[in-house]
Formats: sequence, structure tokens, C-alpha cells
Amino acid sequence: MVRYMAATSTSSKAFKSLIAAILSRPERKPPASAKALLARALAPDARTFLEAWASHMPPHISIGELWFDDRDPGGDVPQEDDYDMTEPMREDVLMFAHSPGGDLFALKPDGKGKLGAVVRIKHDDGWQEWEEAESLAAFVEKCFRAAKEKGEQTSLDAPAKVTGAAKKKRR
Repeated sequence: MVRYMAATSTSSKAFKSLIAAILSRPERKPPASAKALLARALAPDARTFLEAWASHMPPHISIGELWFDDRDPGGDVPQEDDYDMTEPMREDVLMFAHSPGGDLFALKPDGKGKLGAVVRIKHDDGWQEWEEAESLAAFVEKCFRAAKEKGEQTSLDAPAKVTGAAKKKRR
């Protein structure tokens, strides 16, 4: 866990909590797709996220518009205006999550040529791309703040523990 947290030392509290949530899950043998995904040029926070995902059974994560589950990393991203999805899938981005409404979130090359900037690929708008954040850590923080402003519960909120005595009182 130390190597993951060292990589996130300059990241937001929300991003660190996301990584901690994934690392709290049981370890696993990395999925077959992990090797190819981790071989790509990734920004440090994107690498931290994908390494944590590859080595641990991921929980379903929901942070406002950001939803993440095991099928997301490396998922298909259609070409813009490919409504029938007959064109080859995009290779210039790396899908890592989705929205509750079916939009895709992908990493795109940042100013340093590493996959790190976050874009939203809107399915209702013909798979058009919209910039979201300059980094994955900034995007997680943005989603977390937006959810809190709306009063939404997120996967990063500590669940209230109910003790045996408290359970009896409720009855």
C-alpha cells in the first residue's frame, strides 16, 4: 500500500480515498487486460488507479457522476458520430469509468503525452468528447465536490457503523 500512497502524495483527499477504497478489497490475480493497459504511457495518478484496480477486486464505486466497476478499464470507446458502432473503436483514449446515464469517462493524452486528462464521451451526443479535468485526481475531486453540493452519498463516505446495542435500540 505504501507505493500506491507515495504515488498519490500530491493528489486530492478524494483521490486518495478512492485508491484506499480499492486497496481495501481482497487482492487478486490481475485481469488479462491489465498488462496491456499498464503498458501504455500513463500519468502518475492514472497509473496508481489502474495498478490498484489490477491487483484488487474492485468494489462498485459511485462518486456523483463517476461510476466505476470491474468492466470499465479498457472498455470500448466508439468513434464520434458512429451511432451504429460499426467503425473501429478509438485507441487514442482509455476508458476507465462511466456515468449513471451511460456516458463514458476516458483518459486522453495530457500536455506531457501521457494518458491523464479526463474527457467525457457523451452517448446521447453521438459519442462526442467533452473535456472534464486536467487529471484523474482533479476529476475525482470535482465529482466528489459536486456530489456533496447536491447532498448525495458517495462510495467515499464512511458508512455509519451500527453496533449490536444500537441495533437493539432501533427495534
